[in-house]
Amino acid sequence: MISRLRERFGSPASDSGDAQLGAAMAAWALGTAWALCCLWLWRTGPGSLMPFALAGALLTLWGWRSVRWLHWFPPVTVIAALLDCVAPLEPERAPGGLGYVGMLAFTALLLAFARLLSVGRVPIAGRPREVAVTLFGALGATVALVTAGADARAAATALVAFGAALGIAAKPTGERRVWIAFPFAAIVVGGAAVAGVWTGLGAAFEALLAGGAGRGVPHATPQLLLFTLPVTAGLAFDSGRTLRWFSRVALAVGGAGLGVHALAHPLVLPAVLPLPAPAHAIALLTLLAVAGAVARLAVIGTAVRVRWIGLAAALAMAGVLLVWGRLLEHALAQVLLAFGVALASAVRTAQRRARALGLPPADWPIPRATAAPDTIVPEERAA
Repeated sequence: MISRLRERFGSPASDSGDAQLGAAMAAWALGTAWALCCLWLWRTGPGSLMPFALAGALLTLWGWRSVRWLHWFPPVTVIAALLDCVAPLEPERAPGGLGYVGMLAFTALLLAFARLLSVGRVPIAGRPREVAVTLFGALGATVALVTAGADARAAATALVAFGAALGIAAKPTGERRVWIAFPFAAIVVGGAAVAGVWTGLGAAFEALLAGGAGRGVPHATPQLLLFTLPVTAGLAFDSGRTLRWFSRVALAVGGAGLGVHALAHPLVLPAVLPLPAPAHAIALLTLLAVAGAVARLAVIGTAVRVRWIGLAAALAMAGVLLVWGRLLEHALAQVLLAFGVALASAVRTAQRRARALGLPPADWPIPRATAAPDTIVPEERAA
């Protein structure tokens, strides 16, 4: 049935040739893993997740061989992180103690493992210098999260999010699918803040946002908005047409949410700000170092890319908010930090591949079909 669906709807996973051993092993591993997961949910986990698990299994088996399965990851992860805060699973009913973000990370690992079995690599490619930048970004994000108070499971989940975002952003026109996570988070949190003040439920929403995977982070709403709005503002002026207009709407909604929240719940800062703990000081210095490296990406030739300035400002803001309000203990802030560092780590690979396709960086995103076939070098054709 799956084979007929691939032929009828033109799945990117369809292949007219004979099934290879690696592809067969990958399909077997995915099917077995999903069957065990569904059996586990039926016996121990919440039964309400069974339909989603079955739908995920069918979608996975339908299109697992294409990297397009990564495109859904950033916005869905934002939604899952918010669900982990406002509607967390009960610890005794959560599969393996994983929340929604953890289950998404587990799915991404399954798909990466299947691709490794089938084609011998995962969609994270690069030359030695690019690999070094990737390792530096992963190390910086991990050090910042661990020293900021994240537990081992949260740090591992953030690393999986980093790898998935890296696989998307390394494509010449793929980075916009990761950038969208920031304005999407801003419009959701800002819209909820406006609705909360309008309906008088602002305090209840703040308590929900700080609960569960929010880990009791104080003033979670303004902190998350202060973290996402700089990137959203940069994208409102420096991105493709659709993302630019979406970012402008998100900037307006997020700014309104921050404003009404500040009026309804004014912040009272202490007369003397406390000194950061030694671990938090390490996290602050790490974030400032990463922000400085990101700021260098703002100038490409004679063009100034405002979105990188916004991302650098957001990373520096995360360090400041870490000292004041423990921002990086929040699940949503953790995955957004992983997405931002992955974007900066993958930009050189994306530029090299864009040049091979004849696409200048200032023209991103441009449909791949506009590039002449003879501009694709063999290495990029294989990638």
